[in-house]
Amino acid sequence: MIKRLILFTLLVVPVFGAYVSQRSITINHAQAGSTNTTPFVFPFRTTSTWLNGALDNIQSSVTIGNGLDIKNGDSILVESERMLVTVGGGTSSLTVTRGTGGTTKVTHLVKTPVTNIFLATVANGGTVQNTSGYDVIFSSSITCSSTLNFELESYATSGVASWHVQIASLSYTADLVIYVCYNNSSISTFQGNTTATWDVHFVRVYHLSVGNQPLDSTGNNNLTSSSTACPTGAGLGSGAVNLVDGCTNGTAQSGNSSTGLPTGSAVSTLEAWLGVNGCYSSYFITQYGGTGHLRGIVQQGCNTFKYTSNYLSHDLNASYVILPRPSWNYYAVSYDGTKAYLYYQGSILNAGGTIFADTTTSGNVTINASGVTSGMNFDEVRFSDSSRSPDYMLATYNAYKPGSTFFILGAAAPIPTGGSYTTIME
Repeated sequence: MIKRLILFTLLVVPVFGAYVSQRSITINHAQAGSTNTTPFVFPFRTTSTWLNGALDNIQSSVTIGNGLDIKNGDSILVESERMLVTVGGGTSSLTVTRGTGGTTKVTHLVKTPVTNIFLATVANGGTVQNTSGYDVIFSSSITCSSTLNFELESYATSGVASWHVQIASLSYTADLVIYVCYNNSSISTFQGNTTATWDVHFVRVYHLSVGNQPLDSTGNNNLTSSSTACPTGAGLGSGAVNLVDGCTNGTAQSGNSSTGLPTGSAVSTLEAWLGVNGCYSSYFITQYGGTGHLRGIVQQGCNTFKYTSNYLSHDLNASYVILPRPSWNYYAVSYDGTKAYLYYQGSILNAGGTIFADTTTSGNVTINASGVTSGMNFDEVRFSDSSRSPDYMLATYNAYKPGSTFFILGAAAPIPTGGSYTTIME
């Protein structure tokens, strides 16, 4: 009997109305702590680095802060100038072709933001087809055949954008690979699911990128405009509330102020990011509750981080903690019904927790500052009706902090629609 080896090759042909391009997202398990976190939400943002040195209008060598997510063949945007990366992709030292796409070579100052514009629209040098960014999805499949839950926080046609993506489980033992898929001319509507991105224990999620009217991504309760309007500042993603003295962003909508908010001794978690530009004699605060019975996060002065209840401030350390003043500070308090646990930058400050009775009643959500003259940027305020774990706190800090290495972005590639295989025919 004669056996013949026959090789069939299937061509990879783009299908009309399908996604054309994808890039892998490899999530670093070392960022997860010591247990799995299920489910977990991480940010996917396209503005992630900056110039490490000034550029004249001739230089082709560019040094940036973090080049892990910029590959050879990518175009980057520095202010209004596009540059094509030819050498050094994946590193901080790039060789580029200046002034591509009809843009003009100009000088740039150190620390100028650098954006990988692969998710810009076609008219702006990218391959995204929809001007609202709707043909960008996140998938567990390299063929983009399934869609993960995700929220689009903001999208600009220049490619500067911010999403929040839910994965079923963040493993602490193995990296996870998912995909960002884009370039689909048939898409005209949003393909994600904003409310489903946040698990059922989130009762408020405010990205604060809308300024005076923060929207709640859980769908429970948006905040109304405050009587004293709060300006919009630079955020972790696309914007933040810039707090000044007397700016209360905002009183909750009437008739829907307490939906889902834990009261009494019910378990809870409160989280907030603060962008600091100085120290002040008074405080900033995010809280909710009735008069005299509040639950919230407070920073008072330069050094004291407190949890408030019954209009009392509970220091969760035996003495004041002198906290460093990085550009963004992540504060969280987890309450298990008996003890409160205070976290700063993902690490617990009061090991073992602090016992006290909480009698919070229902009431409005406020984000406020007192004695602050030049403003503090508040971002990513979240309330949960569960006591979040230490590993959740650590992973959230690692995922959202500036300069995060929570994931590595792969090079652009076509969507595979075929392949090669062999068969034995007798």
